[in-house]
Amino acid sequence: MITLTQVTKVYQGARRPALHQVTATIEKGEFVFVVGEAGSGKSTLLKLVLKEVRPTLGTVTVNGRNLESLPRWKEPHFRRSIGYVPQRPLLIARHTVYENVAHALRVIGKTEAVCRRVVPEILELVGLGMKENRYPHELSAGEQQRVAVARSFANRPLVILADEPSSAVDPDTTIELMRLMDRINRTGTTLMVASTDAKLVSAMRRRVLEFEEGSLIRDQVRGVWRP
Repeated sequence: MITLTQVTKVYQGARRPALHQVTATIEKGEFVFVVGEAGSGKSTLLKLVLKEVRPTLGTVTVNGRNLESLPRWKEPHFRRSIGYVPQRPLLIARHTVYENVAHALRVIGKTEAVCRRVVPEILELVGLGMKENRYPHELSAGEQQRVAVARSFANRPLVILADEPSSAVDPDTTIELMRLMDRINRTGTTLMVASTDAKLVSAMRRRVLEFEEGSLIRDQVRGVWRP
């Protein structure tokens, strides 16, 4: 599903690589935590998989496709095949919950009939079935993040990348978000979640990729993390 082979990423002007000779394979349907202190390379890893940045050395392969061989004009279509949950939801303020999720389907050309069928199903999955007509300012921080998760899952992507999705919510909401992501993972979707929440990672006991100053220092099945 996702393979990184001897991947190094050096940003212009940086005193050290953001990632250094990283090799890892993530299989279809896995749930993987990417952990490490700030600046360890977690976000860069996600950006490489999303093809927002290119590796300086090495190869990144997603679903059998070497991303270096992907033509530039195909990049937007490729990114739409991957769900992305940012640290903060970045919802469209003037749109309702329904419209925010439906927007992810409309941009890939889905019809209104598809939106009317799919969006309610996804909102039920994330526990927001009764709030489809609410606006972002009427939701709690946790509910807004659940809308972001629903939006990332709208077109049933093969992979969802989440960049510290629990960083702006309280511990109880964090647990709810992870239960939600676990439900999505059980549908067969591959999840990569960057996190600095040691308690959360240790409680979930999923595969852990630990980074330190750009290097992958640990790859553990059912891992914990103690920074």
